[in-house]
This record gives sequence, structure tokens and C-alpha cells, in this order.
Amino acid sequence: MIGDVNRAEPVLFPPSLEELLPDDHVARLYVRVAARLDLSALEATYHVDAGRKGYPPAVLLALWLYGYMTGVNSSRKLEQATHDRLDFMYIAGGQHPDHTTLANFRRAHRAAFEAAAAEFLQVLIEGGVVQLSAIAVDGTKLKAYAAREKSLTAKLARKRIEVCQKVIARLSEQADRHDAEGADANVHAAGAAVDDDVLTRLLADVKRYEAMAAKLDAADAAALAAEQAAYDALQAARDAHEKAHGTKPRGAPPKPPGDAPKQAAREHLTDPDSQLMKTRDGIMPAYNAQAGVDVDTQLIVTSGVTDAPTDYDQIVPTLDALEALPTVELDAASDDADDEDGRMNLLADAGYYSDDNVQACEEADVNAYIATGKNGRAKPPKGACSQAVETMVARMQDVIGQVLYRKRKSTVETTFGCIKDAMGFRYPKMRGLAGVQTEWQLACLAWNVKRLYSLGRGSLF
Repeated sequence: MIGDVNRAEPVLFPPSLEELLPDDHVARLYVRVAARLDLSALEATYHVDAGRKGYPPAVLLALWLYGYMTGVNSSRKLEQATHDRLDFMYIAGGQHPDHTTLANFRRAHRAAFEAAAAEFLQVLIEGGVVQLSAIAVDGTKLKAYAAREKSLTAKLARKRIEVCQKVIARLSEQADRHDAEGADANVHAAGAAVDDDVLTRLLADVKRYEAMAAKLDAADAAALAAEQAAYDALQAARDAHEKAHGTKPRGAPPKPPGDAPKQAAREHLTDPDSQLMKTRDGIMPAYNAQAGVDVDTQLIVTSGVTDAPTDYDQIVPTLDALEALPTVELDAASDDADDEDGRMNLLADAGYYSDDNVQACEEADVNAYIATGKNGRAKPPKGACSQAVETMVARMQDVIGQVLYRKRKSTVETTFGCIKDAMGFRYPKMRGLAGVQTEWQLACLAWNVKRLYSLGRGSLF
């Protein structure tokens, strides 16, 4: 027998949000985490004037973190979720912050989010969850909230100027014809009156494109000068060798630069901070998001965003972030570290390899495990290399080193996969480097709370 469903049946005592949400629901942990963190800096920004009371910062932070964890990272969708979904209703306490309030909160408090992430990590370190014995570092591309077609060179900017000027000329001619014939029966033949706002916008676009073209011309000139200087240096070295030895040096002579640099400078119209980068979907305006992930727990301990397409220059910023970790020094890692000297181990792929980067790790008392070639290859590079590189290669060729390095791929790349696929954070909604850094910080903190729940250590909060 099949029963009936009566959704209109009255309830004498409506259940509370506390009763409706299961006791072990992950949303409760996000509320506890936000309530535990010191948000006094955010509270200090609230005005004391008369009027409607503001929403507690802990509620707005918990909403955003839980939103990023569940793929609801749009302010409008987040507002709607507080009406439609029980878990969001619980976090908001039955309130419904509008999308403008939510968007302004996210945009204005990046520094506070960074402080909250650092305090969260402090609790994990003090609670013994994070040991920092080995950190896997990698980068992932975040597609910018911008169209590829709006990334312009100086040449493309001038083409747009030409198009705008043609449209302006045509509209001006139409306006003159309209004024000459007057508002009579022949107006339809002459065309309707020209909207002044359209002309104003086109003239503003011309000025914008002209400024962009001038800026890009200067960048192209600087790049061409650098290429010329490099060519002159190589040619001078070859001439000196020939003069000293009486024979030409091996290899083909360098090619002189042409009239334009090898790579023309570009700037995006809607997101000037973004850069064209190679992604799985092709060459797209994007950002390079970095993360250092604790190998033992898969918790993110360092994070950042750069507009550099490659990871080559990101080792030093990562070391600086590790050194700034709360109450932790680089030479005070856990005694359970895989390396006998007790130092922190840093695992990275070949995109981070350079002699200088390995030297920087050594100076920071960190054991570098940076592949010197593709597929995790660890062989001495061709040519002269430092003692630090030779030591690192020997370390990575050891059986223990090979076992440790294999954990890199299953740690940081798995974390990126979970953030992008499970959490749905594939591209940010905000534009500009600062905005993308804010969103990446929130996404990483949201992942850490989720991961802490999966580890069964939510009782720390």
C-alpha cells in the first residue's frame, strides 16, 4: 500500500533549524570554525550609527566558506540558497543577507580572510593535526572571468580604433543629414536622430584604445631593446672567442632581432591583470594559483596567486610563506619526517627546477625534492651545477627519496582535483589579481575545513 503526501498538514510547533539539521552535518563545523576565529578586525569596520544592525561577520564568513565548499560561489546564488536550502538557512540563522552585502563583504576583507586562514592553521598545528614534515608544492591555472578575444596587442588596439572612428564618422554624417532635413516626412529616409550617449561612449573607447596602444608600444620597445642587448652580448662573446682562439665558436651564430619583439605585449580589456596561459581548454586569460599541501593530511598550508604563466619563480615565495607559518620554524619540523636530519621536505615537479631554487631551499634549511626533468626524473643536469643540486639529486635517487617524492602527485594534484571538481571552483567570479587572490584564499580555507571534517578532527573547534 502506498501512502499519501500532505504537504499542507499544519504543525503545532514548527521544528527549529537546530532540530532539522543532523548533528553530524558538515555545515555545523563551518559555523563553529567561523565563530572560533578572531574576527575583531572585521567587527571594527561596522558603524555604530542608528539603523538596522549589520550581519555578524562570522555568519557571512561561514556562508562564503560553505558556499565555496558546495560550489555556490556567486553572491546571488548564495543569497538564494539562504531561502532554498536548509544547510544555508542554518548557517545564516534564518536571515537572508542580500547579494550586495555578500559581494561587498567578500571584496573588502581579503586581509581578514588571510588572517583567519593563518589562525585556523595555528589551531591545527597546536592540535597536532599538521606536522609539516613534507610539503608538496604545485600550481594550477584558474581561468579568468574574461573572454580570450578581448586580449589585445598594440596592432589589435589600433584596428579597434579604426572601427570606432568609422562608426563615429557614419553616425556624425547621419546626424548632419538629420539636422539638415529637419523633422518632416523625409526623416525616415534620413534615419532617426543619433543618440549622443552612443557617440560619447565611442569617443571614450577611442581614448581608451589609444592609451592602451601607447602603453603596449612602450612594452614592445622595451622587449625589443632587451632582445637587442642579448644579441649584442652573444655576438660580442663569439667575437672575443674567435679573436682569442683564431677559430669560430661552435654552434650557429645568434640571429639578430627583427623590427618587432618575438612576443608582442598584450593587455586584456576587462581584466588587465590576467595573462594568456596554456590551459586544458587552450590558450586562455588565466591566473596561476599556487598551493603548498601537507603530505600527511592533504591540508593546504600555503597559498597564493600570480600572473606569471610558469612556476619557475614561485619557490622563494613559498619558502617565505612557510617561514611565516604561525609558531613553526623551518628547522623545527616533526621528528617523524622521512629525512633523518629532521628538516622539512619540499616536493615539486620540474617546473620549479633551477640551481637558484635548490640553493634557496638549502639556505632555508629545507630539503628540496625538485625533479630535474619530466616524469619526476632526478638526474644531474647537463653542464656545471652547484653542490646543493648534486646533493638533492643523490637524495632523490635514494630509495627513501623515491618513495617520498611519489607522494607529491597523489597529494597536491589530488587536492587541486577536489577543489576544481568536487567543490566546483574552476574559475573565479572576481576580476583583477587581488580579487582572484581573495577567492583562492576562501576556496583553500573552505577545503581545509572540509578536509578537517573528513579527518574526523572537527572537535578542535
